[in-house]
Amino acid sequence: MSPLPDNRPPRFVDWDHRPAIIGVGGAYAKLKPGSPWIRVSAADVRNSANLLDEQEWRKRFEEKFGELDPPLELANTPSNVPWHWRDGQT
Repeated sequence: MSPLPDNRPPRFVDWDHRPAIIGVGGAYAKLKPGSPWIRVSAADVRNSANLLDEQEWRKRFEEKFGELDPPLELANTPSNVPWHWRDGQT
C-alpha cells in the first residue's frame, strides 16, 4: 500500500525573526529585507520556528520586509533543489 499524499498547505512561521514557510517541498525564507526567497534547512526551521497563522505572519513582518509573496507552490512540491545555509552558500 502506498502512502497517502500530504496535501496540507505550507505553514507560516517566524524563523529567528525572519519570515519563512515550510511544507512537504521544504522550507523557504527571506534572510533579510529585499532579499529573494531561498530554500533553507527544513529541519532547522521545523525545530526552531514559531508557527503563526497567515494573517499574523503577514502583519508581523510587514514593516521590516514589506508585502510578502512567499513561494507557496515550491513549499508544497517535493524538490531536489539544495537548501542554502544562512550565508547563501550551498
